[in-house]
Amino acid sequence: MVQASTEIYSFVILGVLRFFFLCFGDHRDLRSSPTHRSSGNKWWGARTYYGEVRVRNSKFTGNGSGGLQSYFNKSFKAKNTDFVENGSWGVSYYSNGRYYGYKDGKWAWQDDALPGVFTDCLIANNKSHGMHVGSSTDASLIMKNTPIKDNPGYGLYAVHSDLKFTKDTVGSKWQITGNGNGICTYYGKTLFDGVEIADNKSWGVLTHYGEVTLRDSTFTRNGYAGFRSYYNKSFQAQDSTFSENGSWGMLCYGNGRYYGYKDGKWAWQDDAEPAKLVNCSIVDNKNHGLYLSGGNDQTISLANTTIENNPGHGLYAVHSDLKFTK
Repeated sequence: MVQASTEIYSFVILGVLRFFFLCFGDHRDLRSSPTHRSSGNKWWGARTYYGEVRVRNSKFTGNGSGGLQSYFNKSFKAKNTDFVENGSWGVSYYSNGRYYGYKDGKWAWQDDALPGVFTDCLIANNKSHGMHVGSSTDASLIMKNTPIKDNPGYGLYAVHSDLKFTKDTVGSKWQITGNGNGICTYYGKTLFDGVEIADNKSWGVLTHYGEVTLRDSTFTRNGYAGFRSYYNKSFQAQDSTFSENGSWGMLCYGNGRYYGYKDGKWAWQDDAEPAKLVNCSIVDNKNHGLYLSGGNDQTISLANTTIENNPGHGLYAVHSDLKFTK
């Protein structure tokens, strides 16, 4: 069985519905000529599955759903390529170190996929979102000099992933600037450590149903709000600041539950950990400080956390049961 190996060189993909669909066993070498163009993809420019994919000096643009999708490929490398002005997504990438392939006489999930690599690429000015990342980790995705910018929806949208945003990766691996919403996560694990998330047009960060940790980080100058924790399995913020955002410093939703997969089904689970804010500051936002929904003294705790100098509401609590005592 021949494993997929795909090369795309100097190619502008604008063409017909799903210009090509590549899956294991399909070997293609696509090279453009100066006159080789097609237009009007209603869905994706390219979707690749389980193979060995190389993209160089190319442009994915004007496609209705997205520029390119890499789905659990054995290997994926993109270099000097633009994913711009597509409808919903610039690029979509899935990888957990595995791919589906034929080995030792049978088809099965294999565990030796290589990390995906984006080098000197651009993910910008798409009509909705920048980059979708699924089931990935810091080890399975390498970003080198690849800005994600000026997308009016989400800059980075990560699902079931384990990602760390630190002083060593923000500004280098992760160059996420000027988007509608900077980073959005669902499920998985997310760490922000020693970073600043700033200057997005709406939200800085939105997190949902996952395990989220903030340490020594600042969420500031975002058009609507700095940070949202939405029914996460766990949420802990320490030594972090939410300031100078447009409407809210921070929003926290939590009632001891999160939505997740357990015992073979998706359902609301009852074992979320209490949300914790320790040594944090929610200050100097343009309107309000902290929005709290569903909270009580068992599901959220604030220790040495200042809420001040917000001209609107300091604390705005909805469907909550709170006690203010000595």
